[in-house]
Amino acid sequence: MLKQQLLSEEQAVNNLQKIDKALTKSEKSNSLQQIISYVQNTVNSSVEQHKSLSEELNKTNNEISELKSKLSKAKQDAISDSLTGFLNRRGYEQKLTDIDIRETHSSLMIDIDHFKRINDNFGHLIGDKVIQKVALSIKNHISDIDIAVRYGGEEFMVIIVNKPVNEAKNIAEQIRLTINNLKLKQKNSDNFLPQISVSIGIAETKHEKHWQDLIQRADKALYEAKLSGRNRTKTAT
Repeated sequence: MLKQQLLSEEQAVNNLQKIDKALTKSEKSNSLQQIISYVQNTVNSSVEQHKSLSEELNKTNNEISELKSKLSKAKQDAISDSLTGFLNRRGYEQKLTDIDIRETHSSLMIDIDHFKRINDNFGHLIGDKVIQKVALSIKNHISDIDIAVRYGGEEFMVIIVNKPVNEAKNIAEQIRLTINNLKLKQKNSDNFLPQISVSIGIAETKHEKHWQDLIQRADKALYEAKLSGRNRTKTAT
């Protein structure tokens, strides 16, 4: 609307300029020429004011868009883990409200074996790199509708949406084997890190009313996987 008004006013200025030129040729048109000049100046002033207003509105719209973008990022940061890009605990609790627990889903609890040794022997910076590599391996084997969470320091949780335990176990094994085959090297020393492995506990929904019940069953299966030697998957009974 403002743009159309500016065009209309600019057209009016052009018309007045044409009239002014025509009146200049007549010696008997001083009074009318003064009126035209006054109107022309008034319209010119109005055009400049509206141009200024249009620029201010565009600037304000840009600022609003920037604020919306920052707000969206802040909301995403609040529910995401900065190191891996996975959801944090707050994030997955929000995400799970969109999924019907009465349907068939599976949960994976994944823990990096002997992670403390990596931090102690190579430092936390290398430890963070290992976490990122493990997270990427997990991400590459799950679908876009699955929910991946950094559950703790070196522990991950994945909700495999609409898949029974046998399919979840296949996914878990692919993740485990991929991580076990990682060859990680220190850039400074050019030395390879010790072999990385994970233990995984798996559980399928069994008439649970709360997601935490499913997660606890998968966590118990993870504990059994660690007790039985690590670098393996265990399914909750």
